[in-house]
Amino acid sequence: MSTQTDNIALVRRFNDAFDRADWTTMKACVSPDLAAYATGAPGKMGLDAFVGMGQTFLDAFSQS
Repeated sequence: MSTQTDNIALVRRFNDAFDRADWTTMKACVSPDLAAYATGAPGKMGLDAFVGMGQTFLDAFSQS
């Protein structure tokens, strides 16, 4: 596989894990020293804060 193909597969794996609320797989797709930024967030988020934001987001739009 090419680097581009590998990157595309990794992003798809990350997005699929997010959609399924599979936080373990999602964490495995990124660096443990992740620095994430999002609109509305107070600033830089580490990995745990980023996952927490994802959990909150999915909970807000849960169909259950």
